[in-house]
Amino acid sequence: MKAGTSSGPLTPQASITSKANNMKAVCLNIAVETAEKCEEIEVKIDEEFKILKRREIRRQTEILENADKRRRDNLLRDNRVFSTKLANTARLTLLQTRTDAILDVKNEVLDRLGKEKSAKYKQLLKNFMIQSLYSLMEPKVMVFCIQSERGLVSSCFAEVKRTYESATGRTVQLELGKNPLKNSVIGGLVVSTISGRASVDCRLTSRLEHVISRAMPEITTALFGTATSAGTSSHR
Repeated sequence: MKAGTSSGPLTPQASITSKANNMKAVCLNIAVETAEKCEEIEVKIDEEFKILKRREIRRQTEILENADKRRRDNLLRDNRVFSTKLANTARLTLLQTRTDAILDVKNEVLDRLGKEKSAKYKQLLKNFMIQSLYSLMEPKVMVFCIQSERGLVSSCFAEVKRTYESATGRTVQLELGKNPLKNSVIGGLVVSTISGRASVDCRLTSRLEHVISRAMPEITTALFGTATSAGTSSHR
């Protein structure tokens, strides 16, 4: 029988040590794999966080940009509204100033007409009556005037009657109205049919209004000059 080594069954202590070493190796592999997995998860979490962060930054940026745009739009709208109101106020002020100036001219003319009636005033009354008769073409009319001019007006009837009848071949009768015009009327007269359904207003105030209306461009130019742009004028 040759001398040599032989391997027999492990002792209990050696068996436990072997199993422990195997367990350590398995645990080490698990730990390594777990660490690798954790690292992968951390990388993915970091990437997802960066993506979410960029999205949130972009969302907040859009919110701020939209808010800023609304603020700027509101500011522009408010500025336009303010500018429009300011322009309208200036235009209304200018129109009111012009209206007041024209009214002052009108009142001054009326005051002069009331105080400084010349010798031509009687002829003016005659012309008013003749024009009224031509307009009404009635056989009988009523003539109304202010109380202080009733005598002057009635003294014109004869010549007015002759002039009208000679021109038209129609007869006419003029009668002085019983109710005089209001004291606020500075002169002139109103010629009416007997029924009162038709009348011709020849009061000085009405005629002056008509003249001012027709001559408004000339009056405006004389008072304010020729308009060159909105709110400005140039005097020649």
